[in-house]
Amino acid sequence: MPDNSATSLSTTVKYNPHLWGKDQLRAIFVLRTRELDEVIARIRATETNKVPQHLLITGTRGMGKSTLLNRIALAIADDMELSAQWLALLLPEEQYTVASLTELWLNVLGVFADTLEHEGVSFQALNQLSFDVANIKTLAANEQEAAALNLLTHWIKQSGRRLVLCIDSTDQLFASLNQDATKAAKHSTGSTQLWRLRKTLSHCPDLFWIGASYQSLESTQQYSDAFHDFFEVLELRALTLDEMRQTMLALAQTFGIANAQGQAVAEQMARNMDARPERLKTLRMMTGGNPRTTTILYELFAASGQEDLQNDLKALLDLMTPLYKARMEQLAEQPRKILAHIMEYWAPIALGELAQISNIPNTTLSGQLKRLELDGFIEKVKLPGTSRSGYQTSERLFNIWYLMRYTPRWIRQKLTWLVEFMRLWYSTEELRGLASTRSQAHSYGGLRDGKHLELSIAYAAALPDNCRERYPEAEEAYCQAEQLDPFHPYPVLNRARLAAQRGQFDLANELYRSAAKLAADQASENNDIDFQASLLQAHLFLNNRDAARLALENLAQAASTGDDWAWSKLREQAYELQAIKLGLAFSELIAESHYADFLLPLSLALRAANQVPEALDGVAAEIKNMAEQVLAEITANNKGN
Repeated sequence: MPDNSATSLSTTVKYNPHLWGKDQLRAIFVLRTRELDEVIARIRATETNKVPQHLLITGTRGMGKSTLLNRIALAIADDMELSAQWLALLLPEEQYTVASLTELWLNVLGVFADTLEHEGVSFQALNQLSFDVANIKTLAANEQEAAALNLLTHWIKQSGRRLVLCIDSTDQLFASLNQDATKAAKHSTGSTQLWRLRKTLSHCPDLFWIGASYQSLESTQQYSDAFHDFFEVLELRALTLDEMRQTMLALAQTFGIANAQGQAVAEQMARNMDARPERLKTLRMMTGGNPRTTTILYELFAASGQEDLQNDLKALLDLMTPLYKARMEQLAEQPRKILAHIMEYWAPIALGELAQISNIPNTTLSGQLKRLELDGFIEKVKLPGTSRSGYQTSERLFNIWYLMRYTPRWIRQKLTWLVEFMRLWYSTEELRGLASTRSQAHSYGGLRDGKHLELSIAYAAALPDNCRERYPEAEEAYCQAEQLDPFHPYPVLNRARLAAQRGQFDLANELYRSAAKLAADQASENNDIDFQASLLQAHLFLNNRDAARLALENLAQAASTGDDWAWSKLREQAYELQAIKLGLAFSELIAESHYADFLLPLSLALRAANQVPEALDGVAAEIKNMAEQVLAEITANNKGN
């Protein structure tokens, strides 16, 4: 019988995969299948009385190491042939009580007993095991380790099955065992605990150690000697875009959306992703391909996208605090300082500049950066306008969390634009639908003659595209709209833009002056977003830069606080101004704005649209993604002009 209940993701286990039901684990495990098959094949191929080639699974926190260990144990139990020969023991992730091999072997015996009890072994046998363990604790300290290992070996023979030891956080365990290197009593052979453990694993065919570690053991000198080249390493890398999609579909089918789950929900999720591929791309960039972060962000992807995005982001960052705080604290003082400087810089930073900021010599810095890169904290990217590489955090949400949590208020205010990565979760079609609805229901809601329907028809007739073949039709529609409401600037503005595109600059100047006056009169009453957009375009064409900048500031201020309509109007202005060859002028105006950081994707897209060399080189991945989407809109909307 399935042991997983219909669970919403808000209650789904994210940090403790061993608490998932077996059916849930089978269903959710759609990644790392190659690694699972490889490990199971290795276990299956291990001959009786042959010492296994022990394995170490590495990867940054959240890469799925614990989940893979749990799935390995389940796969062994599910396979009748394997389970007749092997018994998988899942030890707790943190072995806090283990500082000696005696304690390690006693912990293994405890999990062994729990597993045997779950399989229905008799009470008498389990009681005997408990009695034997208690006797070990009465022995002299220097006798307990050998006695515990002998007892474990005895029970392995009794069970008739060899053990697969699934040991999470192997690096932390080894660090604890290494504490005896200089102060604890040594075995009669003079070896330390780590060397004695290596000897046991090297000679005992009944123990197959499959460990997990966030780093390779060779990266830490504390225990690199004892286990140098001992484990075969299986590295878990960041998810690809296709793997991210598989994860989202598995989450939808297993845990559901809005209290529903199953194949129908997964199919709906697939349709959503196909309709809005930019959302998945954004998710990949923000998570750095981290499976755990992907799981946490799943609900945001599944949501309709109409919520308060800034509050959503704040709640998300709060949820991520335990994970991200642990990442910072796991680092030693110097690499933690280096990482903090990289995150405070946000954009890709060159080695020389980082050395100046951190006061760490280049030679020392290079080694630390290499270690941070190998451990998945940072990545190399091309620096703007150069062929050289710089460094940035590989998981951008981690960087946002740090900036929002630890930096001064003025930096946090500057980061308001970061919320707008969520704007990519609106597709171009969604924004246009929003624009059409808002235009008809809001922009012309105050028509003096009440002829909403006629004006909506005229607006729709002019909207489809800007191809020159449509100019006469569009001009007629806007003239009709002017007659319906001679006090509204929108039809006049559009006639002005059509004239500018045709090269009728005298007429365009006259119409833009008229549109600016009408928009100013209307804006003085209610400061509507549409009027600010009209003022921006008209004054930029008329070269009234101060007035255009003021309109831009009003639009950007509204958009930065979550106004969807203001954001869509800014994007609309990008392709409309590009159509009248004012794209670069708009980009320069953005650079002078208080919201230059927030509007950076628009500015970059306009520069790229005007063939500015290397406009998008060395730009942070998520900003480049946004700029490319806006660039695609500019190109699509100006096709044929």
